[in-house]
Amino acid sequence: MSRKKLLKKEHLKLFIPVTIGDRINYVAANSGLTGSKFCKKVGISTGNLNGLINDDSNPSAKLCSRLLELYDININWLLSGEGEMIRREKSDIYNKVDMDEDLEISELLKSAYRILKTGNQTAIEYFKQSIKYLDLATTSEDRMKKIEAEMAEVKKRLDAENIKTDRRQKDNEKNQLKHEKDRSSDKNQAVG
Repeated sequence: MSRKKLLKKEHLKLFIPVTIGDRINYVAANSGLTGSKFCKKVGISTGNLNGLINDDSNPSAKLCSRLLELYDININWLLSGEGEMIRREKSDIYNKVDMDEDLEISELLKSAYRILKTGNQTAIEYFKQSIKYLDLATTSEDRMKKIEAEMAEVKKRLDAENIKTDRRQKDNEKNQLKHEKDRSSDKNQAVG
């Protein structure tokens, strides 16, 4: 009988977890961590993980509790394969936004939570990509606002410089007219 190895994330779409070991393998691969980092996070050895994946042993109550705490794993699903992988109970994410304060944001957060908790990798990847585009658009919009503010500041400075230049020009014209007047008056006095 061949030994099972920890799944790679790209194989999750095609993988159907049948045994407890398969489901633990699925959770570990879905965590996005390497096998050793996953083990460290959940508090087991890599040998223990290999034993679990190969169905040589069953998960302890402590491990089940840790998977529930870290990944919101439905323990019924983990042990029997029945139900959803992720628990459907109210999560902390619902408490992050005052529901009465901004209903639209809270509804978006609930939708995001449901998508992420399904474990459906296609939906999650699409969601991640959408968030990246939204973040890029928001960042671009913020940059544009900053550039517009800087441009407005430059325009304000240029306008102030233009006003100073216009004043200097008018002052120079007045001085030139006064000087010409003084010269013609001096000429008239010299002739007269």
